[in-house]
Amino acid sequence: MQWDRALRKTDQRQLDAQAWHITHVFPHSPAALAGLSSGWRLTKISGKPVTQDRLLNAQLNGNTPLEFQDETGQCHAWHHQHFPFGLDLSQPFDAAFRKRIAQGAMTDEDRSALIDRFRDGAVDPFADLIPCFQAALGAPQSVFVRLGLKQPAASDALPKDGHHEYFNFLALGFLAQGKLELAGQACDRADDIRAASEQRSFSMHPAAMALYCRAHIALAQGDENAAIAHAQKALSYYPDFQSLQRLVWTLTGTAPKDRSSQPVGSRFPTDYALPNSDPLNELPGAGHVLSLTTALQSLDEGQFLIVLAYGSYRSNYYGNLDLEKLAMLHAACPNLIGEVHIIAGSDYALDARHRRYAEGLAQKRGLPLTILWDEENTVMARLNGLGSPARFVLDKDGIILSTATFADERGLWQAVAQSRLKSEQNHVHH
Repeated sequence: MQWDRALRKTDQRQLDAQAWHITHVFPHSPAALAGLSSGWRLTKISGKPVTQDRLLNAQLNGNTPLEFQDETGQCHAWHHQHFPFGLDLSQPFDAAFRKRIAQGAMTDEDRSALIDRFRDGAVDPFADLIPCFQAALGAPQSVFVRLGLKQPAASDALPKDGHHEYFNFLALGFLAQGKLELAGQACDRADDIRAASEQRSFSMHPAAMALYCRAHIALAQGDENAAIAHAQKALSYYPDFQSLQRLVWTLTGTAPKDRSSQPVGSRFPTDYALPNSDPLNELPGAGHVLSLTTALQSLDEGQFLIVLAYGSYRSNYYGNLDLEKLAMLHAACPNLIGEVHIIAGSDYALDARHRRYAEGLAQKRGLPLTILWDEENTVMARLNGLGSPARFVLDKDGIILSTATFADERGLWQAVAQSRLKSEQNHVHH
């Protein structure tokens, strides 16, 4: 992969607090080669303020001028040709962001920004957002009686579906303020709403947030064993989250093992031979059996096989996470991805629209996508307890190059780094 390295200094101006922050620059990426750095800000896209839609369009369409600002206020223009950029960006909690949260109109990007703050251990901003979460959960008022926020109301109906996440975010805000009892009650309310919902699967992020809060609450109550148990369970969900790593380290005095990349560098633990069939009967399938061995043998040197194994998790999970960015990556680097295998073990789909959008984008970009039906969930059972959903980037030898997500580019750049390392090691041995 060859990248455009041009980064040009422009004018200097006052630091723009409303710009998007660069939280990480991935090694070997276009951004790293251009000289961009974490701590800088993305200030303009095509000369206009940064918005979620403009950033997505820049990723989808490429050839978009981007403007950055370093810590001194110096501005830099960068006209990169296409996705991927090699940047992990976090949007500011500006007035527009707060308005969306308060109106209960949180977008996927807003949710990701909040989760990013939690991942990095920055819970103080959640305290500032408490009024926004309260406004979003303003009806019915009785919800807040347990939280001490409002007077009792006549009815005791639950908030509308989906707002359970707001309670977990609210809990983090109360935790940041030291209001542990309210944090615990907010977690309880989120649990109640999920239990009452007919939805069969949920993101593990809210669960991790609740466990994080409960660990702090247990510690304050003198129950160190419970605190450790809560923290370690949360870390098992997201072993790469710095907030959870630090919490476990603080409670146990021992740095947790880096389980986020544990399988990387090893061989994929199982072969499989599964029928090409959509469990929802929406996409045409040839019905033939496809094996991992055959797929690996078809790869050219330097190509990747992507395995998205979702087990009993909802079958459209990939629709709003990895598949969109994989389609973009394939359009930018059409020879990099040899095949994508989606291994589904469930016929449950929360929202089929996600599937149609993601799969439509994949087809438009020519992404070689195959859905494999694993009715008995045999593949997930052999993945050494890695959990569901799971994702893998494999090279031609079946070596795991990455287990990180593609939604934020981490999966790609982990794979690139591991592939380079393997190539260097092979060169030394020969």
